[in-house]
Amino acid sequence: MNTLRHGGTFDDTALLSDNLTSMNRILHKVNNAGQQAGLLLNAKKTKVMHIPASKESSNVEPDIKIDRTSLENVDNFKYLGSIKASDGTFTKDINTRIAMAK
Repeated sequence: MNTLRHGGTFDDTALLSDNLTSMNRILHKVNNAGQQAGLLLNAKKTKVMHIPASKESSNVEPDIKIDRTSLENVDNFKYLGSIKASDGTFTKDINTRIAMAK
């Protein structure tokens, strides 16, 4: 039986977890499933945003990797047209939308 493979990348995918071990496990499973379907996770375009449970843990930057490549940690990112911030506020998103409307 021939298998049709599509070479592409993941788009607009968000993975959520409440701990680093679980996140690495989920990312590994998603990456493996994608590879089996001919899709690749692009480590240069994949970002990590840590949302701390407390101020004490806010300085911790998780080291999450795809195939030994560390992913970039960010404080905010655009997802489906809306800016998500690690501090839980919508200020950057609102200011961006106001600026675009002017």
